[in-house]
Amino acid sequence: MLNSDERIVKPKFGLLILVEELGNISRACMVMGLCRNTFYHHI
Repeated sequence: MLNSDERIVKPKFGLLILVEELGNISRACMVMGLCRNTFYHHI
């Protein structure tokens, strides 16, 4: 079972990994269903 910190960190970490793999923040956000503003606000 994940604690509250893990529930917040795991999706952010996954998004950063996806950005690294794709080499494009906009594309990674599209895949994750987020807008770029959300990405920059949370990271």
